[in-house]
Amino acid sequence: MEEAKLVAASAIALAVTLFAIFSLRPLAKRLGLVDKPGGRKAHKGRVPLIGGLCFFLGTVAGLTYLGYVDAFVASLLVPCALIVMTGAVDDLSNMSVKSRLVIQACTAWLVIGATGIYLDSAGHLLGEGFDLQLGLLGIPITIVAVIGLVNAFNMMDGIDGLAAGMAMVSIGSILLFANGGWPALGVVLLLQVLFAALVPYLAVNLGWPDGRKIFMGDAGSTLIGFLMAWSLIYLSHGKVGVLAPVDTLWCVAIPVMDTIGVMHRRVRLGRSPFEPDRQHLHHLLCDAGFNARATLAIIVAAGLAMGGIGFVLRNLPEMASLGAFAFVFALYLAKLPQAIAALAKLVPQRVAPVVTAPQATVEERVPLTADAPASGVMKALYVLSASTDAAQIAPIVEQMSRDARFETRVCIASPAGSHSEGVLDLFDLAPDVRITLAEVDDVAQVTSAALGTLDRVLSDFHPDVVVVPAGAPTSVATTLAATYQHIPVACVEPAGGAARASQDAGRKVMSSLAAMHFTATDSVSRSLVADGVPSDRVLVTGDPAARTLHTAVDRLHEDLPLQRNLTHRFGFMRENAPMLLVMGREKMGERLEPLARALRRIALRRPDLDVVCLMPPSKNMDGIDGMLGAFANIHLVAPGDYLGFAYLADSAYLSLALSGECAAEVAPLGKPVLLLNGAGEPALAGPLTSEVPNVRRIDVHEQTISDVVLNLISDRRAWEMLRNDERPRVDACERIVEALAAMRPSPAAVVPLVPAAELPRYAAGAGVREVS
Repeated sequence: MEEAKLVAASAIALAVTLFAIFSLRPLAKRLGLVDKPGGRKAHKGRVPLIGGLCFFLGTVAGLTYLGYVDAFVASLLVPCALIVMTGAVDDLSNMSVKSRLVIQACTAWLVIGATGIYLDSAGHLLGEGFDLQLGLLGIPITIVAVIGLVNAFNMMDGIDGLAAGMAMVSIGSILLFANGGWPALGVVLLLQVLFAALVPYLAVNLGWPDGRKIFMGDAGSTLIGFLMAWSLIYLSHGKVGVLAPVDTLWCVAIPVMDTIGVMHRRVRLGRSPFEPDRQHLHHLLCDAGFNARATLAIIVAAGLAMGGIGFVLRNLPEMASLGAFAFVFALYLAKLPQAIAALAKLVPQRVAPVVTAPQATVEERVPLTADAPASGVMKALYVLSASTDAAQIAPIVEQMSRDARFETRVCIASPAGSHSEGVLDLFDLAPDVRITLAEVDDVAQVTSAALGTLDRVLSDFHPDVVVVPAGAPTSVATTLAATYQHIPVACVEPAGGAARASQDAGRKVMSSLAAMHFTATDSVSRSLVADGVPSDRVLVTGDPAARTLHTAVDRLHEDLPLQRNLTHRFGFMRENAPMLLVMGREKMGERLEPLARALRRIALRRPDLDVVCLMPPSKNMDGIDGMLGAFANIHLVAPGDYLGFAYLADSAYLSLALSGECAAEVAPLGKPVLLLNGAGEPALAGPLTSEVPNVRRIDVHEQTISDVVLNLISDRRAWEMLRNDERPRVDACERIVEALAAMRPSPAAVVPLVPAAELPRYAAGAGVREVS
């Protein structure tokens, strides 16, 4: 009967944990209780840190149903709740190490004071019949041991399933040493219920059922360490005597050895033993080529093996068991790298699939030959990638195709399914060559995959100049290939985008090798010069993408079947209802949470307003989707073809941009654009608002966003004051084409670099400016 009740209590613990996981996941994202990638954290997306709280609730529910809680277990529950609360606060706001250690020491002292249980004996290490008593010295040893094991499990929580898996291994080892029996001790029942509560957490942490993971966070890992520490201390206490003190080492051997080993290696390197690094066992295995699942399996197997060895040695003298543990530990410290290398040779499945450079397939629509052009004709090759790049490049190609001084070719280098051709169609253009790349996120792989193919394209056509957009992933490969063949490269910088060359290696390469940079604004030009680009290689021309947007909008107004198709596609937009267009890129970080709250407030205050969030599906969308999914007048839309974007931009009464690049894309229509402050773009977003009259910069604050948006929607005069219908008198494409014409090949120079000072001048007021 008692066993049946324990099974029922375990089932309740499992069910409550599972229910808590799916109930608290949306709340965690609203509260910001999520783990974000960065630094040594290589996971994807914002993962809720609710696992520890969930299996703590499940364990308490199971114990409550069981109804058998002795005095010691009852004394553990309040300190456990304090440990969980401390861990949750640490997950939210990153408490200092000193604060965490003080709280952990206080909780250990609470248990000692409430129960009188501590490490009072080191066991019969000197032989049977001689108990090595520690006396009051056992109290500080106990506190240090508890703190040590708490942080050992905390540091083990480095890959999916590891902390929970090792906790289950430790529980299994303890139950094996305890040898079952009924009535069981309260601590043993607690561990069995905890084991059941960990099962659903482990499954979800590994991606069941839909791939949306959760982490246990510090609240969970410290709780596990705390319970393991006190369970072992209680079971090895002289009054209980279920385990010998040396047996406890075998039950938690891997966490203890890993923690001491890491600290030992740090000290040997002359560093602080508490300084984080990638020297933990799971890091070393992953760095040796094992994937996360293989690493998890190896460490769990090692934990089981250590528990098994200890169980086999339990009937030997305790000194022999301690000597065996010391021998294994010494081997671990001295031979771990060699052991991992040997294991790597024995396990052929260890290495994650090697990602080779994605193959590029080439489709040529017009043969690219190196035939000599007509006398005086300059050969130009344009290489672009996504539709945003095509929006910059296509109008320049169209302008140049009508100029008898040039022979142009267009190359699209992008994954299959990109919408670049749709932008070219706006200007009745077609790509001359299409390079199809595999879809990968690694820029280095894209560069290596495209480099060889682009080198052949350049060799076939042998252009006099190559034009690339600064933001395209294949632009680095194009620049390198052109430089190898002594062909000058002109770079079209994005308007309002991240133009600082110091931000990544690719931009540094392009900034140092490009013969000319065409920028939309003075601020971007100054940024380039500040990053070391010679001022005579920078020319302010305006934004060529403005012509693309106006051309697309004009096409929508003229082509009624196309307009009806897009109206049907965005059928959720109500007729005669004002529309707020929210535009963002993938890496928006902290700006999403106050933005989501502000949009929720706006939707409640103005139910007649349609809010369209044009954002790519990414890790950041989970939070905003969870907060706004219930509102009928808020619509989350993934970016598609350029005409779809133009339709939304033309329909918008007001736009809200999360980056300077997004603001620059929609600003040419002259309607008011609100640009949220971004920590990553202070040098660009600020000047953009002064150079583009209809862009206004606002702080990322819930009240500020909602107040400004609601004011512009309700106050027509304020909206008109921010609006700007003026168009530049000299088109940016004309300026760029004239600048490229001045880079005509010269027999005396292999790579012609014409300073901006020698380029053609325009009439006063035309808006062409030099950067000095």
